[in-house]
Amino acid sequence: MDDATYKDVSGKATMTASETEKVTKSLSLAGSTFKRINAPLLNKFLKLQDVFTGTLAGAQLKTYNNSKVREGQKITDPRGHAKGYEKWVFDAIQKQIDKVKSDKGKEKYTNLQTEYLREVKKHTKNLENIIAFQGHLVDAKMGVVSKLNSVKGLTDTFIKTANGFKVTNPEGYVAIDRVSGDAVKLVDRMEFSFNNFTAIKAWDK
Repeated sequence: MDDATYKDVSGKATMTASETEKVTKSLSLAGSTFKRINAPLLNKFLKLQDVFTGTLAGAQLKTYNNSKVREGQKITDPRGHAKGYEKWVFDAIQKQIDKVKSDKGKEKYTNLQTEYLREVKKHTKNLENIIAFQGHLVDAKMGVVSKLNSVKGLTDTFIKTANGFKVTNPEGYVAIDRVSGDAVKLVDRMEFSFNNFTAIKAWDK
């Protein structure tokens, strides 16, 4: 056990010139990519995502992204990922078609499949820019997180596996502005979220 106070590692946690350059480059790319995102289309896409709540929640982009995290796959191809979302929506609705028994129910979801796939395809190009933008932000974030992970003296964290416990990186870090008190949480999704999705659970039933 240890308290949550960050150890004073002055001189050890300082970013090198090369590390700073990489983070700055990622943030610069995020800025230029952000300018290519069509805001009105994005708002329409978000409304479409809201429509997918309930029985079609499996068709949401969030679910699609989480499927990649579960597989331990980092998104490195924005165009391929955006195109892959089209197939994801088709397959997600197909599962609903296969579930229902009546012809009327199947017809309903088949029509929705055609309608929503047509709508999703309208957003594929813009979604490519959104995914690229997110990727650049993740790269910048992980540049900071990786540096913090490398600082010796921080308490190790563990995850339970079939063969016992193994050491993992922390869930992430919270950076607090001493002047304003504002805070930002940096979470390592490929470490924490992957482990959270796949870890052996031992909760009481």
